[in-house]
Amino acid sequence: SPSMVSVSEAMNVSTLQARPKSRICIVGPLKKDSELVQSSKCHGLPVVFSDTGEEFVGDRGTIFVLDSFEGQPFDRLRVHSLVLSPIAILQCASRSLPLPDKGRPVYNLSMDGVVIVFTGFRSKQELCDLLLLCHYMGASVRDKFSKANVTHCVADSVISDKYELSSAFDIPVMKKEWLLEAWKHRDEPDFSATNETMMQLRIEALRNCKVSFLGFSEDERTHMEEVAVANGALVLPPSHPSLHFLVVDDCNPVPPVLPPTLAATTAVVRSEWFWASIQMARCFTAKSYLYENPLQPGPASLCSPPVGSESKRRRLRESMAQQLAQEVAHVNPFSPESPRHRRRISAANNRSISVLDVTLSPEKGAQGDALREGQENGVPPGVDLGGMSKRQQVCWELLQTETNYVAILHTILTLFKAPLENPDGEPLLDPTEIRIIFGNLPPIYQVHRSLQLVLQSMLRSWTDSHSIGEAILHHREDVEKAYPPFVNFFEKTKETLMQCDAERPRFHAFLKRCQTKPECGRQTLVELLIRPVQRLGSVILLLKEIQKRTPKENRDSQNLDHAIAALNQVMLNINEGKRKTESQVAMFDIFNDIENCPPNILSGHRFFVTSLEVLEIGDNCLSRKGDTLALFLFSDVLELSRRRTKGPPSAKSPAHPASAPARSYKGHKHLALVSLFEIKRVVDLTVVDENVDVKNAFGLVLRLAEDTRENVYTFVSLCDQPTAKLDFLWTLCRHMAKVYNVPDYEGFLTSMRSSDLGLDASAQSTGIGKALRYAARKGEKLSRALSITRKTATPRRTLSRAVSTFISPLRSMTNSPLRGLHLASSSNLNDSDSEVSSIAASVPDITVAVKSHSYGASSTKYL
Repeated sequence: SPSMVSVSEAMNVSTLQARPKSRICIVGPLKKDSELVQSSKCHGLPVVFSDTGEEFVGDRGTIFVLDSFEGQPFDRLRVHSLVLSPIAILQCASRSLPLPDKGRPVYNLSMDGVVIVFTGFRSKQELCDLLLLCHYMGASVRDKFSKANVTHCVADSVISDKYELSSAFDIPVMKKEWLLEAWKHRDEPDFSATNETMMQLRIEALRNCKVSFLGFSEDERTHMEEVAVANGALVLPPSHPSLHFLVVDDCNPVPPVLPPTLAATTAVVRSEWFWASIQMARCFTAKSYLYENPLQPGPASLCSPPVGSESKRRRLRESMAQQLAQEVAHVNPFSPESPRHRRRISAANNRSISVLDVTLSPEKGAQGDALREGQENGVPPGVDLGGMSKRQQVCWELLQTETNYVAILHTILTLFKAPLENPDGEPLLDPTEIRIIFGNLPPIYQVHRSLQLVLQSMLRSWTDSHSIGEAILHHREDVEKAYPPFVNFFEKTKETLMQCDAERPRFHAFLKRCQTKPECGRQTLVELLIRPVQRLGSVILLLKEIQKRTPKENRDSQNLDHAIAALNQVMLNINEGKRKTESQVAMFDIFNDIENCPPNILSGHRFFVTSLEVLEIGDNCLSRKGDTLALFLFSDVLELSRRRTKGPPSAKSPAHPASAPARSYKGHKHLALVSLFEIKRVVDLTVVDENVDVKNAFGLVLRLAEDTRENVYTFVSLCDQPTAKLDFLWTLCRHMAKVYNVPDYEGFLTSMRSSDLGLDASAQSTGIGKALRYAARKGEKLSRALSITRKTATPRRTLSRAVSTFISPLRSMTNSPLRGLHLASSSNLNDSDSEVSSIAASVPDITVAVKSHSYGASSTKYL
């Protein structure tokens, strides 16, 4: 490939020495621009006019003003004289600046004060063109790098010495598109090439860098290649002779085999180099990320330094031990040896390193689940398990799992949270997002760190009089305060984390980079954050094991009973609080999604239960026939709203913020808020008669504020699930029974034929036909929800049968004023002489509640 062009060689095409100024010559039609003429006179020089400027050609003191920097006049005048554009004259006058004296054409001052070095270009013509643009916009160009006066570096490749120097001196490295974009704004007097928007045009992290990936799974390799290409890299085969970097999966239990034809100039680096470069948006040198190949011992090349006498596994364990030792010896609470001392012990003694070191080694876990606490069988050095009682052995296991758990929390707080709060460069997350993801973890870490130290002190000088249960009870209040905020909002935490991971490439690279660290054990942050949700159940199981091995006469036996009961109660309170929290969040979401929703729907004693989408099929509808309604059931009220079929005004990409109309869009419109006291009966229309077959239909007998009597409003469920309708009806009846304070909720539900409500063949088919036509215009797909079978045309039959207990199962209707109630189907219910068949005796036990992630002892199999 051709060598890179020298900047000094390219600068010779456009640099002229400064010369004295004698006059300003305005060429062509520009003399009619009064503002330009007035601005030219501000500099104390004579102003003359010329059609072509020929009379002053060769006069080095004449400053020509041209409206175009292209064509024969410009090329002829620029040879011996300074040429300016009208924009440059106006900018100098408005900013009270003297005229440029650099001896070269200046079109504007958008890069005034900018000093640029170029690097990474291989085309001389391209470099010359870019140099001219820099000079036209008032910038200066240097051939040699100097931190004192260089303000920007323009590069076309990250593989260059000046790129590394710019990164070391924190000088912004821009791509050539920065200059081209600035030139597009050349006629804007107030434009600056260094504004915030233009400074986003920095060079990609791997621009024209040739990389390859080895040892990764197919999915991971494909993902990394896509990220590399998006950041300007060229992906080549591992054995390509011009390859710059070969990225190797150093966490793979089976070390990959390097290609035998690997070029000597190719740097073999760990995966951390790749994700660190993407995160920091600059290409790091290979020196700090070289891959140590355990399959090729001996003298090393550029890509693989000597392995030495210590194995990689040992160094990984020592690195992990040193990192965790910063917090009062998390790894081994009893060892008197420091990490520096452990580095000098023999490999044979190193086999007895504490369980956390072995667990956190990426090579130890075959599938990368290095933090799995269920595989803890090791004990710290110098501890003889054979001489311990069974009770003491289980206490050791409790301490080891607690030590591992504290280490996991410490890793989350130090490896993830701390760098995000104090970023090296531009922030990866907003403070609010950091608080949502990590804000509830420090109290959990503090309480378990305290518990770990107490257990550590007990086991250092163990006696049978030590009470594990007392230690747990001592931390009960702190546990009860620390866990609910985290568990209640864990789904929000997870959602925020996954959204930021998907929408922010640099944060995604940060997570991937942290995942390569030995202390993470190749687990994702989401997998680490699930541990607090599982921990209390694991502690309960271990306490039960200790209780089995504790004599009844030991005072710890009763304390363990109280500790287990206390933790169970804490878990119960946490689960109940999570259910209420999620219900309140759901209630707020519903309120914000319904236009004109009554504010009194938000109440501290109220919670959301379930919802159902329906279609109205009666004559007197709550909304227009064919509209899709949503029934939101709360603990004591039923919200009826109409679902809008049109989407928000405009759709935005997830990468861009939504517009104001899109943010204020609400998917439902309020129709009625009905107290469950106002619902007198629930009617299940499941019986098929000779004329009409209606699937998933039901009715509600209620009296709205504007109604003079009770009406039956009929609906059809639009849910695909065949049991959705009955589930909703039984749940509604249960909550009606609670409101009415009666034990028998089954009496609220009755079953009727469609013809009993006056829905005969002609009326029903006409009504649903209208509904279908309305729905068809709105794009509804209701063929699976409705099934209408028109039989023989018969005259409309009036209702001759009614139910004496139809309106309310709580009292007799003999003398009730509701005896002549008017149904929404326009059929009167007076003069009834027979009862509707009752509901089937077998009632499914349906309980519909808000989605909740409860946890208990059964969820701790991984702890």
